[in-house]
This record gives sequence, C-alpha cells and structure tokens, in this order.
Amino acid sequence: MDGFNRLLRTVYGFPVWLSDLLIRHGVSSKQTDRWRRDKAWLASFLKRLETELLAALAQAVPSHNHRVVSRWYGLDGKRPWASGRIAIEFGVLTVEVRLAHDLVLTYLRRDKGWAALEGATLVAARETDRNGQ
Repeated sequence: MDGFNRLLRTVYGFPVWLSDLLIRHGVSSKQTDRWRRDKAWLASFLKRLETELLAALAQAVPSHNHRVVSRWYGLDGKRPWASGRIAIEFGVLTVEVRLAHDLVLTYLRRDKGWAALEGATLVAARETDRNGQ
C-alpha cells in the first residue's frame, strides 16, 4: 500500500490515498474501510492493481520498461529499489532507468495518465471484490 501511495503523491504532487481514488469513483468510505481491514483482500487488490497499472503503462509508454516504476516505488509490496539496482536487474544503464521513470511520470501526470491510474485502481478493486479476493 505504501508504494502506491508514494506513487500517488509523486503523480498528484500532494498526498492522495488509494481510498481517495476509490471514493472519488463511487465506492463508499464504509466499503474502503472494510477492505482496508481485510489483509487478504488488500494483498490481492494490490497485486491486481500492479498488474492493471503496468499493463496500461506498457501501452502508453511502449518504448521503455514500465516495470521500472514497480521497482522504484515498491509496488510489489517490497521495499523500493535504487535506480542502480533496477538497472542491474533489467540489464540497462542507470540513465535508462531514470529516463523510463521520468517518461512514465510525465504520462501519469497528464489527464490520460490520471485516467489510466484511477481506472486501474477501480478495476482492481472491483475484480478483487468480485472474485472474493
């Protein structure tokens, strides 16, 4: 959860929580509170959200490795990685990692990027809820 919330803060420029996005799109605060307390649901939701978001980024920024963002922010629930470690994992230069990161953020800070991010969040929540985790 922390990784996604860090990403949201970077994208929007001020603190925004995943629950804020869900509430903005019609999910009740009572429901988001229930989900937040359900550790199994939350783990499943975050995995689905990472998958949905990375798929959207792969289409929007196809010339660069969109998985950089997952490692950079720790979207997989693990600790965020430094750009040097990401470069080693993907077999690229550190400058390429930074470029991919910057291009993804540039996209996410635009209307289409916001829509993709918020859409991925809503789809992940609905799919997780529908499948009972």
